[in-house]
Amino acid sequence: MITQTELKDILDYNTETGIFTWKVYRQGIKGIGSVAGYLNKAGYIKIMINGKIYQAHRLAWFYINGEWPKNYIDHINGQKDDNRIENLRDVTRRQNQQNRI
Repeated sequence: MITQTELKDILDYNTETGIFTWKVYRQGIKGIGSVAGYLNKAGYIKIMINGKIYQAHRLAWFYINGEWPKNYIDHINGQKDDNRIENLRDVTRRQNQQNRI
């Protein structure tokens, strides 16, 4: 699993937009400064780092807080691709399920 230092060495995270961009050249992407990740079929942004796929919302939490979320990350406004830190909260599974109602 990636450390916070490693994450910050390779990605920039914009707290106002929730978007990650590459700080380093990665083979097969547009280059430094390009948006990291892709939108999966479920509507979440995924980012591959060192052969492992991470959910961008969990990376955002880790990037800012320095620790992985203890539970689920809830998108407060219900938009799965809105990874602004102000839109994310660490919640229980039950709390997270409330958004589906």
